[in-house]
Amino acid sequence: AAAVAGPAMASPRGGGGAQPRAGSHPAVRQSGNVTWMPDHLAKRCPECRRPFSIMLRRHHCRACGKIFCGKCSSQRLQLPTGSMVRVCQPCYVEWGRALFERERDRSGGGGGG
Repeated sequence: AAAVAGPAMASPRGGGGAQPRAGSHPAVRQSGNVTWMPDHLAKRCPECRRPFSIMLRRHHCRACGKIFCGKCSSQRLQLPTGSMVRVCQPCYVEWGRALFERERDRSGGGGGG
């Protein structure tokens, strides 16, 4: 899995800390600014829809706090501290796009030419 360097889980749109996505339940556990969904509320992976079991473990995305299976949360983002954290595929895509746009804007590149 490729790593994308990212900020300390600040919103890719430049707001404060990362917040759980709409519809996530208030959690009992927190990691940084992200509220983690309680394990007992996750019956299936929201990405692939496979039911969790003894063989299909739950993993929290460190960006949104939702619970995914290992396959759907196998991406990593690098924090400024250098540590790599597990993120879900939707967050990886969202953060990767935001970081690409930020780099493009900073370099003044609009593409081709």
